[in-house]
Amino acid sequence: MFLAVFALLSLSSFAAPPFASDVACDSSFVRFTSPFAGQEQVPVDVVVAAGVAQGCQTAPEYTLSLLQADTVVHTTTIESRYVPLDLFELTPSTPLKPNTEYLFQIIPQQGWGETTVIQFITGERTVLDLDGAPSGRVETAEVEQDRSASYSTLTLVAAGDSDALSIVRLKSPDSGDTPIAFYRVPEDSMPFEVPVTQWHELPAPEELCYTIEQRNGLGIWTDASIPFCKIPDVLKANGQCTTLSISSLSWYLPLLTLAAISRRRSVA
Repeated sequence: MFLAVFALLSLSSFAAPPFASDVACDSSFVRFTSPFAGQEQVPVDVVVAAGVAQGCQTAPEYTLSLLQADTVVHTTTIESRYVPLDLFELTPSTPLKPNTEYLFQIIPQQGWGETTVIQFITGERTVLDLDGAPSGRVETAEVEQDRSASYSTLTLVAAGDSDALSIVRLKSPDSGDTPIAFYRVPEDSMPFEVPVTQWHELPAPEELCYTIEQRNGLGIWTDASIPFCKIPDVLKANGQCTTLSISSLSWYLPLLTLAAISRRRSVA
């Protein structure tokens, strides 16, 4: 049996940077899970999820499994969409047993990274409704002189979640239906701050705007929040970091924020 302590919630953004040839190429890794490792009183109808950070060595597919007493009771295989941060879900075909320990296992295709396993314990009730609606605000906003990249600091305010299972996804007009990033909501549902870097195929807009949506423990997403916006300051060319330096830092810093106990190499 694999027991894990999973240090989650790096709150940095995962927008796709241009890869430089001299930057190390890293395998994918699990950035957060819902439920979190060691969580108790998890509703029996939970739809479990994992946020997977995709390096330039992205696994073609992943197998998600729930184990109870060392026996796989629910499993699914998901093809990768080759995006910087993907959200994978496993919907049990029947409700989980109450007051029971389960293991949630995320296995990349063999040779494409490491297996991650976290443990949680169910309670007796089902998922509760969220309290309120998510919202956000832009604290700072900057844009390069050529408007090819923008850098923002956001405060995200999640709706109340008594189950502590929520995930939010961030979008902007530039990203359309594709999320800029996913974030695991803190257990206490308190507002949290995130840095966001975006690379713009077209010049960045005069006003940077964002919306968030929130996922409950059943895997159901709320409607988009009211847009929150700010006119960005234009960065001076002299004395500022280059876009490549910032993008590389944004991509690899989250690697330092993940600590997992009980990880093993995938086997056939």
